[in-house]
Amino acid sequence: APATFAVGVTTVVWTVTDNNGNTATCNQTVTVTDNTAPVINLPAAPIFCENTVGSYTLPVVSASDNCGVATVSYTITGVTQRTGTGFDAGTAFNVGASTITYTVTDVNGNVTVKSIVVTVNKAPTTTIAASNPDAFCNKLVLVSNSTSAISSYAWSYNNASFASAQAVSLDNTNG
Repeated sequence: APATFAVGVTTVVWTVTDNNGNTATCNQTVTVTDNTAPVINLPAAPIFCENTVGSYTLPVVSASDNCGVATVSYTITGVTQRTGTGFDAGTAFNVGASTITYTVTDVNGNVTVKSIVVTVNKAPTTTIAASNPDAFCNKLVLVSNSTSAISSYAWSYNNASFASAQAVSLDNTNG
């Protein structure tokens, strides 16, 4: 008999002969099944800040199986929607949360499904409002407002930073 058997049913015929030349045979059926599903290796959920081209590099996703991977497919749902085959789910994502669901099937039909959420956060925007100068053009106030909760302010003039507050007053002594 072989040392290993392939997945499926194999019949092994055993024959024994005694010292007088008498023989006897016996059939043995060996059944090997693959009940082990593939393993999908997902990275941590990626979070991006919106960029002007809407293109983002996803971390690598992979799968392994004791008998071999037959197919890989994905479905993207949420603010971005598409389907495809393979691990490369593309680079174009809309602002918001998109769920990529990977389906991996091994050569014996075992299936594993795993999902990862890709988040693209809206880029913060800033507006600057200027007050009207006083009658003698002595003072002007600039106020910056950002949509980001983690905003910081840095005012500069001639490539030199001069303030970090949300509002800054400019008058005829500011250069």
